[in-house]
Amino acid sequence: MIDSTTLAIPERKGNSLGVGPRNVLATGRIGLIFLVPGQRETYRVNGTAHLTSDPELLDRLAVAGKPALMATVVAVEEAFFHCGKAPIRAELWASRVSSEDQRKPIAEEIGEILGDESLVPVVAADLEQNYRDDLY
Repeated sequence: MIDSTTLAIPERKGNSLGVGPRNVLATGRIGLIFLVPGQRETYRVNGTAHLTSDPELLDRLAVAGKPALMATVVAVEEAFFHCGKAPIRAELWASRVSSEDQRKPIAEEIGEILGDESLVPVVAADLEQNYRDDLY
């Protein structure tokens, strides 16, 4: 993260994601979905994007002393979580993650972010009801 509304996604050797940069160059827009191992819900981000080769930013994105080759800078216009129906149906994390590895439930994260812990049981109950009654 560059700041609270801007992301930088590094391009690294071996990624070979030429389609993504071409789309950004053609449209100036991007849509991202983040999968967090062990968590049913996904995170979605939409916004405008541009490519950069700014050495200072690429150095900030270095891993093991190697700077990124380039970066996609995303100005976030919309960020939200998406229900976990598809990962549940696919049993995406069923055999890969033990209960010890599970992240905090999304309802708790939302309560913390919004500073309103009273939302936790409401969001949790709504999600569970939705998964139980509307999965298929």
